[in-house]
Amino acid sequence: MSVSALPSPLCALLIACYDADKAGTVLSVKSVTVNGQKYKVGCVFVCDVTCTKEMPLFVLVKHIIQVKYVQLVCGVMYHAIRFNVHCHAYEVE
Repeated sequence: MSVSALPSPLCALLIACYDADKAGTVLSVKSVTVNGQKYKVGCVFVCDVTCTKEMPLFVLVKHIIQVKYVQLVCGVMYHAIRFNVHCHAYEVE
């Protein structure tokens, strides 16, 4: 996949932090296993829990790319605003 085809914030991150060339390419995959944990594009996982209210911080995986032998799981973060007891699920924004 071309670096320039990625969303602009991700493209800028790759150029600034990984010295990627905007005209260059990166390997884009649908899933990856890191330390025994499998991540797939489209999945949601808890990446952190807030200390104050003990509410989870979720990530929706949008891209999994490899650049210079580094695998990056990239996504959108969602903050839990409350736990819905009726649905037994978190409400996020």
